[in-house]
Amino acid sequence: MRQSPTSPQLRVASWLPRGVLAVVLLLVLSISASACGSSTPTTTTSTTAPSLPSPAEQAATLKGKNEYRRLVIHAAEGFADATRALQTALNHHDHETAVKEWAKAQASFDALRPALLGGPAASAAYDGLVADFAPGEQPVGLHEVERGLFTGHDELALRAAPALAQAGPAVVIGLYRTIVQPSGVATKQVEQLGFFMDHVIAHHQEAFSHLDQIDISAIVGSVRDGFAAIATLGNLVDPTLTATTETDLKSLEALAHAISPGTKNDEISPQQWRGLSEAASRLQVDFGQLGGELSGFTSGRSYA
Repeated sequence: MRQSPTSPQLRVASWLPRGVLAVVLLLVLSISASACGSSTPTTTTSTTAPSLPSPAEQAATLKGKNEYRRLVIHAAEGFADATRALQTALNHHDHETAVKEWAKAQASFDALRPALLGGPAASAAYDGLVADFAPGEQPVGLHEVERGLFTGHDELALRAAPALAQAGPAVVIGLYRTIVQPSGVATKQVEQLGFFMDHVIAHHQEAFSHLDQIDISAIVGSVRDGFAAIATLGNLVDPTLTATTETDLKSLEALAHAISPGTKNDEISPQQWRGLSEAASRLQVDFGQLGGELSGFTSGRSYA
């Protein structure tokens, strides 16, 4: 009688102890399963998609961009209107009206300065910085008008006025398409406050009228408008920092409002000047941090 073939595994099993046999069988089965392509769990790497701004954040971004554009255009139009009226007043030898229109033009220019295309070089053509005057150099633009009006030489003001009046519409056109994203609006306020500390407080700009109160009021007002443009988005992104910025802005506004229109520089105490500088410095830090928090929130292209 033929015996059925015996597999090698069974031949080995015939002489192994039972306990060892069990281990060997488990090992054989494990190897066989591996050879048959038994799969091991596959690891997958998951990536998290960047979160998109919420509808409220998108709406606040668009609002900030549009509001800043409006305030810049409003300042540019004010500059154009005031310089035109200034030339008319000088042509009619109306000194009192000319002084009022010069003050309006200066305040409007203070508000639009950070957005002016061409930077400091373009700004100097309209309103050369007193600190930049070389010994014996004559002022230009609005400061040349100021020199004439406040030194008894209106003819000097009349000489400078036509170029300013002609430039007014060009400034409006140049700024009409301005679109600045919220983080950029915050950066513009950092620049504005830097000018306020470095040039208005440290180097009084109105060297002939001594009416730097005009610059103080205009710049602080423009910073308030700039903050208002981005406050809605700021409250959504970082309400604590936005509240701090609001508080520090109110402190600066209170110091500025304490200086009445028409106040001469020597009537402003050293404590007031120092208080303005310290408040502006704190606010400059706030806007710098706020600009970082708002980075990435954009709506549309840089220029339409």
